[in-house]
Amino acid sequence: MKALFLTSYGDEGYGHIFRCIAIASALDQFRVVNKFLISTKDRRKILSKNKLLHNFDWYNLKKKTFNIIKKYDLVIVDSIIIKKIYLEELRKKCNYLIYINDYHRWKINNILHVDWTLFSKKKINKIEINNHIYAPLRKEFWSKDKVKIRKKIKRIFIFFGGADIHNLSYKICKIISNFKENYLVTVIAKKKINFKNTKCIKYMNAKNIKKNILNNDLVITSGGQTLYELANLGAPSLVVSETKYDLEDINAWQRQKSIIYFGKWNTKNFTENFKEKFKDIKSPVIRHKLSKNGKKIIDGKGALRLVKEILKYVRNHSKK
Repeated sequence: MKALFLTSYGDEGYGHIFRCIAIASALDQFRVVNKFLISTKDRRKILSKNKLLHNFDWYNLKKKTFNIIKKYDLVIVDSIIIKKIYLEELRKKCNYLIYINDYHRWKINNILHVDWTLFSKKKINKIEINNHIYAPLRKEFWSKDKVKIRKKIKRIFIFFGGADIHNLSYKICKIISNFKENYLVTVIAKKKINFKNTKCIKYMNAKNIKKNILNNDLVITSGGQTLYELANLGAPSLVVSETKYDLEDINAWQRQKSIIYFGKWNTKNFTENFKEKFKDIKSPVIRHKLSKNGKKIIDGKGALRLVKEILKYVRNHSKK
């Protein structure tokens, strides 16, 4: 069996490519050959050479895309910007189509819909996998490592998935630099940020991101796939909403009481809200509770569970 991922990354963020990589790692464990067809102008080489099949605008070059996918048994689509009519066309061109349907919630027959969002609406389609236990984390997060909760916050890790479309890294670093405490800040940002005790890094792979999460006392980030990785490690987090797409995840994790949310990126009281919530999360009691609530929900095995279900779906719906 051969599987092909159709996805993209860059201006729309990096969550889609990272979770596809997580699923690909699980497919590797089951010895399923898998490749990626991506659409991006981003120069970051996120995929290894043996995984990247093509990089072109598969959204618009349909004929070229159809000629490629017919060589694969299983096609996995992870995209918010894809059109419903195109997804229906893809369904007709491949044996088995899987759609990560965690935003549009489209009703389309004869494909497998997957949605691991906490508290998401279930049973929209006849064929679906819908449960947070299937949340796929990158292989680096499959281990049982956990964050140590210390009495005081000394180290802070800030990252916004690589895109940081609203320059929140700079904004938050500036606020923290004015605190009387001398926090040690590590931030992932495209542009250099020069504040006291601030270490700025342009890019980190999953291994180094995990290392920094474990070595810091607090993570400041936005919603999306990152929240599932943070929950698995039990990392206390302050979370801001960057786009309309991340609010469902944020609201779900807030209900689970595993994060502290301080508002949307463009709220008028952004600085005041951040300072208020920062005071709350300084409490070791609160951080212990956040950590405990996250760890009991995500165990890191979601990708392997998901692939088992996908392969079961293929066996049960094999075309004679």
